[in-house]
Amino acid sequence: MVHFGTEYVNPMPDVTLVSPPDILTNNELSLLLIYPQNNIKTDLQDILLELQVPVVVYLYEPPVELEDPDWLLTMFNTADIVVLDIDNSEMKTRDLASYFVSFDKTLWLTNGSGLYYNKLSVNRIYDLNYLKERIGVQLEKTKK
Repeated sequence: MVHFGTEYVNPMPDVTLVSPPDILTNNELSLLLIYPQNNIKTDLQDILLELQVPVVVYLYEPPVELEDPDWLLTMFNTADIVVLDIDNSEMKTRDLASYFVSFDKTLWLTNGSGLYYNKLSVNRIYDLNYLKERIGVQLEKTKK
């Protein structure tokens, strides 16, 4: 903790941001964000400040012409937790959504209704409040 006058300020934990085509694998907690809206990025930043854990964030939000499904699938297999914003994803990435959603590590967001994704996974979220709990569980698994 850093002390400035009478106010204490928590420094930002070690966060490594990785985007295509770069690849980084290590033993830190890793999150993959797939086409997250700005509010999701802001919420994640707030959560990481509060939790003070080192983390690798894989960020996938390329323009259509630069989409790299091989990178996305590799980082999906590498990441501990995945946050998929289905509504914000490009069409090619949406084609992979049911695959991603079928894994327990995937938390998914959509405004759609009547989707079959609900049959594949109960991990539909509306914000990142649940992520704090999920990170805690993941950290416990890492310690063991």
